[in-house]
Amino acid sequence: MTDEGPAQGGVDWEAFRQSMGYTPEELETFRSHPNNAYVVENAHRLDRWVIVAEVIDSHGCAAGHKVGDRLYFSPHGVLEADKSPSRICVQAIPALASAVAVFQERIIAGLPPDPYLFRHVGCVDVGVACGGWGHIAFKLYALPR
Repeated sequence: MTDEGPAQGGVDWEAFRQSMGYTPEELETFRSHPNNAYVVENAHRLDRWVIVAEVIDSHGCAAGHKVGDRLYFSPHGVLEADKSPSRICVQAIPALASAVAVFQERIIAGLPPDPYLFRHVGCVDVGVACGGWGHIAFKLYALPR
């Protein structure tokens, strides 16, 4: 496979339909949106990467996240729970979802995941000084598999 186009042999749309639990009509609707087809046709590019969200600052985190903790995501947007901490604070998820989406965009477009200029994100808890409980900050990066 190369970065120039879809996976060799194209997409097995029937297998995709079954994996998503779509009806044939839903698959037709899905494929009618050009962006959806483009993503599926180029999703093979994602398989070469893992996205890491590393805790770089933590204070007062109820979930116990500590500096150096790492959460691992497939570039398909799925948390790799077997490699990540057993407890993950829900307050971290919104910022991580947006950041992972940027990596997805770059990789699917055939671009390298780096440089990703805005790779630092924080949980939505504002911290104790502003009426919250705590705060954690992450640095995101992609590693080859």
